[in-house]
Amino acid sequence: MTLNSLLGDLERAGVAVSIEGENLLVRAPDGALTPALREGLLRHKSELLRRGEGVGRGRKASRIERTRRADPPLPSFAQQRIWFLDQLGAATAYNCVGALRLEGRLDVQVLEDSIDAIVRRHEALRTTFPAASGSPRQVIAPSLHVALSLLDLAGTDRAAGEEAARRLVEDEGRRPFDLAQGPLLRVHLVRLGETEHVLVLNIHHIVFDGWSVGVFNHELAAHYEAFLTGRTAPLGEPEIQYADFAEWQRREARGPELGRQLDYWKRRLAGILPRLDLPTDRPRPAAQTFRGSTCTLSFSRTLTAGLRSLAQREGVTLFTLLLAGFDAVMHRWTGQEDILVGSPVANRTRAELEGLIG
Repeated sequence: MTLNSLLGDLERAGVAVSIEGENLLVRAPDGALTPALREGLLRHKSELLRRGEGVGRGRKASRIERTRRADPPLPSFAQQRIWFLDQLGAATAYNCVGALRLEGRLDVQVLEDSIDAIVRRHEALRTTFPAASGSPRQVIAPSLHVALSLLDLAGTDRAAGEEAARRLVEDEGRRPFDLAQGPLLRVHLVRLGETEHVLVLNIHHIVFDGWSVGVFNHELAAHYEAFLTGRTAPLGEPEIQYADFAEWQRREARGPELGRQLDYWKRRLAGILPRLDLPTDRPRPAAQTFRGSTCTLSFSRTLTAGLRSLAQREGVTLFTLLLAGFDAVMHRWTGQEDILVGSPVANRTRAELEGLIG
């Protein structure tokens, strides 16, 4: 079933599909959502999200366009949440720290110029968030030079150099940003040898996310290659900036839609939220520390194929199936019926947002 034929079948069946975040919200008369239509929605979900539009009686959002800004724009809803948490004391919890290993001969000045070119392209990296009457505003600097701090360990023992680079990443993660003053990114370069370097980035989450990592790396490679050979910046001006998205988001949420969503979450989050009482080997600290770690495991090909097959039979995504399994394990360990799970969401459901850092 092609996407166009699916859209026609949905219209004829009276099925309405709207988009909320990274989810398709389906409203259908009893019996209208047949297995074939359900399978078609799953198959074409990513394309529908990429289009950023609904089907049938679903609401179609307006296109994001450049806006004229007489005053500093309001932040997006996500930025406002992060700013609020920063005010509560989550000073370093939203530091996005990462390291990029660079192999081969490196021109440090060209690398610095390439980073400056990315900062010129993306207003988000030049943005700070001072408060006005208790609420943040986006203040976008016309220009910003990011000094590249160089730590030269080329003459030291290899193991000692690697350990120093690792400590630098950890130390950066513990260094807070001033959201009102900025800048909200710091860049370090560790030289381990003539042809081995580690680029350490620390960028606050209020202007950067997981999706932005891929955009940043792509643009860094493109600019470095161009500047190294004497060519001009290879990438043109972005069609829109993150502040344009923030204004569009608030404009789209005006009226009953914002009230509907707020009412929903107020009902869902009313009362005292449950705390997950895992049988850990030590008591939970009285104050939240924001210290955490990761646990990585791999599933076999056979198990993965079985999970995909089960997800398809049940009409859900693989992510939803694995989340349900995770919740089941948490229930088994705690006996609790209500379990809160946080999940990162890219929120890049429109084509205009795919190339933005923000």
